[in-house]
Amino acid sequence: MPPKTPLRQRAAATLLALAGATAQAAIVEGADIGGFRTFVDTQTGTVWADLDNHLTFTGTGFAFRFASHDAYIDALAAAGFTWAFAGEVAAFTASVPLTTTTGYDALGQVMGSLSFGETSTLSGYSNATDGLMWRQFGQASYASGTASWAMGGLTPRQSALNDSGIWAYIAGPGGGGSVPLPGTLGLAGLGLVALASRRRATA
Repeated sequence: MPPKTPLRQRAAATLLALAGATAQAAIVEGADIGGFRTFVDTQTGTVWADLDNHLTFTGTGFAFRFASHDAYIDALAAAGFTWAFAGEVAAFTASVPLTTTTGYDALGQVMGSLSFGETSTLSGYSNATDGLMWRQFGQASYASGTASWAMGGLTPRQSALNDSGIWAYIAGPGGGGSVPLPGTLGLAGLGLVALASRRRATA
């Protein structure tokens, strides 16, 4: 019979498993909300607006749905979305694997899910300060087969949409956009340590 694994070791293993589970977001198609296509971060339950919601298919090509970024943001807010700050987008994209052009294209199919084009456009503006925004986007090098996330410069809101979407979300059960509740793993660890202490005390 193999020796029993000490509870402290089992607690550490559980924490490592929890950390691994939250380290990588799983991105899936979501239901339409208020006329906006969505994708979901299954690790946090956060629902994000697709990054090509600013476009509509006319039958022969594409047209902008809104006259300006402000109109786009207002429509998202009316549907229950929050315009994400740059730090929230950075936290989300840090958890989304984007190392190959194949992975980039696969994410594009979900994060920009128009079935008739724009499927690999991973580009949107996040909030910076009042009247200013950051462009945050995926970029692929098809020559080298690699891909990564990047951030463009700070810019005023344009009246024209310039073929870029908006990073906007409806917070999941974890709250705070795509960012897990602070200290979640620490609290789990405290619970396991407390359990270990109680078991030692009754042993």
